[in-house]
Amino acid sequence: MKEIVTLLKEKNHYLKKFYTINKAELLRLNGGDFSRLDYFYQSRENILDMISHIEAKLEKNIGGIVNVPGFTDDDRTNIRNELFVKDEVVGQILDQDLQILSMIEVAKTELIKELQEVRRHRQVIGAYHSGPQVGQKRLRTIK
Repeated sequence: MKEIVTLLKEKNHYLKKFYTINKAELLRLNGGDFSRLDYFYQSRENILDMISHIEAKLEKNIGGIVNVPGFTDDDRTNIRNELFVKDEVVGQILDQDLQILSMIEVAKTELIKELQEVRRHRQVIGAYHSGPQVGQKRLRTIK
């Protein structure tokens, strides 16, 4: 039973670490720094791999725990508490993820607008430098 509580605590530890990484990335994104997104996503993937490994251990150990001799009310309380902590942290992570996705989407939209503006300016400058187009007459200056 203690192993299950230990695994739940370990899982919550990694969830809190995930939350902390999200929090740090949110601060960077708020400052306009999008340079570490690849590292950010890789760090999250590593943590999710660890959580997946812990969940596999939990599934292996959880089978029939309710009727196991020596399963005390304290064990149930500890498990319930760890599950509550997990639910709280996961909810906060989901909120952060929505904020992160929103910031990335806003930055992407701004970048697309800037690229369209640059393209438009190049077309205008290109038309100016190339002179009159086919079918257009040059204006003569009158002396």
